Parts: sequence; C-alpha cells; structure tokens
Amino acid sequence: MKAGAVIARLWRSFVSGHKGLLLALVPALLLVALSASAYALIMKETMDGLAASQMSVVAWAPLAVIGATLVRGLAIWAQAVMSQSLGLRVLRDVQGAMFTTLTYADFARIQGEEGGRLVSRFTNDINVISDGLVRSLQAVLRDALTVIGALAI
Repeated sequence: MKAGAVIARLWRSFVSGHKGLLLALVPALLLVALSASAYALIMKETMDGLAASQMSVVAWAPLAVIGATLVRGLAIWAQAVMSQSLGLRVLRDVQGAMFTTLTYADFARIQGEEGGRLVSRFTNDINVISDGLVRSLQAVLRDALTVIGALAI
C-alpha cells in the first residue's frame, strides 16, 4: 500500500472522528504562529520609534516582548496538550482496531506469526504513527501559519 493511501486511510478511519479536537487545535496553532510573528512587528515598531526619537518605545517595547512571549508560551502549552490528546486518542482507536482484527483473525495465521512481531506492531509501530501524526500537525499547520504571518508583517 502506498504512503498516500495509508495516510488517507488513517485520516478517514481514525483522525476524522476527532473533528472537535482538531477544530480546537487550529486556534492554538494560529495563536502560536501569530505570537511568533509578533516579535518581528514589535522589533519594527521599536526601531521606527527609536529612529523617530520616541523615548516611550524604551518603556513599552520590553513589555510588548514579555506579553508576546507569555501569549506564545501559553499557546504552545495549549497546542501541546491538545496535540498529545489527539495523538493518544488516535493511538487508542488504532490499537482497538488492531486488537479487534487480531481477535477475529485466522488462528492458523496467528500461530505462524512470531510473538515478538505482533508485540512490536502493537507497541512500536503504533507509537511511530502517533508521534508522526502529532509532529506533522504541528509542523505543517503551525509553521505554515508562522511563515504566512511573518511575510504579512
């Protein structure tokens, strides 16, 4: 089975059932991206203010950086919690489907399979899927939004 077909099946069978969590994750990813882009805007406004001899910049610029950092930290925390929750839920669903399939599998086929291979599939392979899912969501969505925000600023 090709990688695209596997990803589509994973999405269709296991991830799409968690649309509420996915929709809750999008604002957190957007907030992380916007707060990262805010640093560039703060620096621009600070440099413009200093060039125009506006000394009030000295007071508000550090506060703006602290505020952006606080917002970014909280958004990263929320994103991490929701991403891990999604990953664990998908992991639970995939393992449940695997156990169900194993329960109804042909006994002769199961006897011919090495026990270590089954254990490996139920533990290592599932963790790779879950980790890849969480990282891909974070990397693709958050980083794309960060680039768009930075280019907009």
